[in-house]
This record gives sequence, C-alpha cells and structure tokens, in this order.
Amino acid sequence: MGRNEALRAHMAQLRSQVSAFREETAAFREQMERLKTELRPRAERASADRSEAMEELRRDFADKRVPEEDRALIARVLGGETTWHDVLSGIDEHAIAVDYRNRFGAEFSRSVEQLAADDEDLAQALGDAQSDDHDVDPRR
Repeated sequence: MGRNEALRAHMAQLRSQVSAFREETAAFREQMERLKTELRPRAERASADRSEAMEELRRDFADKRVPEEDRALIARVLGGETTWHDVLSGIDEHAIAVDYRNRFGAEFSRSVEQLAADDEDLAQALGDAQSDDHDVDPRR
C-alpha cells in the first residue's frame, strides 16, 4: 500500500469517525431538548411556588407576623442582598446569616431529638448513622 493509499484510508476513517460523532451529538441534543421540554412544567411550577412563598413572606414581614429575631435577615432576603440558598448553605457569611443558621441548626437538632425520643426505629437509625460517620476514615 502506497503512502497516498494509506493517507486516503486514514482520511476515510477520520470522516467516518466525524460522521459518527455528529450523529451522536445530534442524538444527544435531541435527548436534551426532550428532557428540557419534560422538565419545563416542573421548573415553572417551582418558580411559581417560590414567587408565591416570597409574596407571602413580604406580606408577613409587612404585617409584622415574622419573629423579631428573623426580621433583619428577612429584610436582607427581601432586599435582594442575599438568598435563602446562600443563607442556609453557608455562602452568606454575614453575622445575621450565621446567627440564623446556628439557631436553625439548634432548633432542627432539638426537633430530631424529640422525634427520636418518641420513635425507637428513628432513634436506632440515627444511632446507626452516627456510628457509620465515626467509622469513616477521613484520609479516604
């Protein structure tokens, strides 16, 4: 086989690979468009639910139906200075957000402890989960 023949064979192989890649890419795009179409109603519902919750929070804030200790944080959220995601995830490191996370965590822990006190299966599952956490080698 001469050099030109080898080059032509190699080019034919490359063209075939490029064609297969284009077909795979087109199929992937079609699948992504289908998924987007399927997920759009859920996303719209979630967005509407968030908007409704924020409106309810605005009304409650205006009517002073929110806990006094949360008003400063809620004002920051409503004012667009932060988001609930940033507050709860720890991204927002403002002292008000840190305080809220600490109070939220303590209240959550108390609630879980109360539930576990009333439910032996839950208490056992929590105990098992905690012992599993201690068995993990942090070097892994």
